[in-house]
Amino acid sequence: MDTQSLRNTLLILRRIAATHANQTILQFINKLAEAPDSPPEVALRVAAYLLDQFKSARIVIVNSQLVPEAKSGVLTALDALERLFSIESLHNQFGSFPKIAPGYISNFVILLSASGSPLEGEESEAAIELAEEIDGLITKFDDLGLDPLVREIGRKHMSMLATLLRHIPIFGLEPALSTYFDLVMRLRRADSGTSPKAKSRLDPLFVTIKTWGERLGLIDKAVNSGAKLLERADGARGLLEYLPDISDVL
Repeated sequence: MDTQSLRNTLLILRRIAATHANQTILQFINKLAEAPDSPPEVALRVAAYLLDQFKSARIVIVNSQLVPEAKSGVLTALDALERLFSIESLHNQFGSFPKIAPGYISNFVILLSASGSPLEGEESEAAIELAEEIDGLITKFDDLGLDPLVREIGRKHMSMLATLLRHIPIFGLEPALSTYFDLVMRLRRADSGTSPKAKSRLDPLFVTIKTWGERLGLIDKAVNSGAKLLERADGARGLLEYLPDISDVL
């Protein structure tokens, strides 16, 4: 069975086990993003990606050959996590969850160990370096000479992209590829009706952003060796192959 979502969920549970009972879910997400003042949209997207991991893990377990008793503990953990990271609960505190998380962790560790799957996701130094570069470029989107919508799109989507790249073992690379594609296309659309002066301020920034596509491809080759995402997933491959040519955008 595909164990990536199970491994990602295990890593989230380990993070939760190390947190405090009085910390809110939103504070936990912002800490994960390493940005205490992240835009609300970023926190919502992170929560959505986490819920997607839990849903994927549920599908894997429900459709596995495990006996019902073996499925039960893992599904109970997923039920609790889905409630915890629902939109309605983001301002709630963790309460007793960090204390009971080790029991859930054991279920996932036993399951992954029995299947011969690794318990740790693979870190990517290149992804961390790219995230740091993105952080540096975000500050340049404070330029008041840029179109206001371009500034907002750039800051929000790059903040999300940096967060995802820092936590590939939790989210996988697919959400980062999707966010990058979304960033490029939204910037292209928002900049299409701006003034020549505003366009000239975005030009050098967009040149840098375009270089990230090739770097994401290299990160994919390193992270997904043996099961290359860009070679075997048509949708994800299209995210990089069909990005607009720089001459079409600037």
